[in-house]
Amino acid sequence: MTGLLHLYRVRVRPDWIDYNDHLVDPDYLMIFCNATDALREHLGLGRNESTSNGHDLSTQETHLNYLREIKVGLEAWVETRILGHDESRLRVFHTLYAEDSPDPESDQ
Repeated sequence: MTGLLHLYRVRVRPDWIDYNDHLVDPDYLMIFCNATDALREHLGLGRNESTSNGHDLSTQETHLNYLREIKVGLEAWVETRILGHDESRLRVFHTLYAEDSPDPESDQ
């Protein structure tokens, strides 16, 4: 299973920003956690399904890189790519963009 998924969008709220009108560190992680929850739902491993079928998904490791600031009021979205999987693991790569982001291809 590979490919680019667009499963989570959110508008940056005023209570998520610092004194410079930038998204605060923990809220970057919160957005990625919500994107992972959206992926769980997409895969049929949401809260209700996990308890009924005995399968679960939990985060074991996270790495965050802050490449750009995101300001209050902007719509942000997460692109999710499943990098690989086996019987017990799923490797996922999330990328966060905001509506004022340059073309994602220019980040390469």
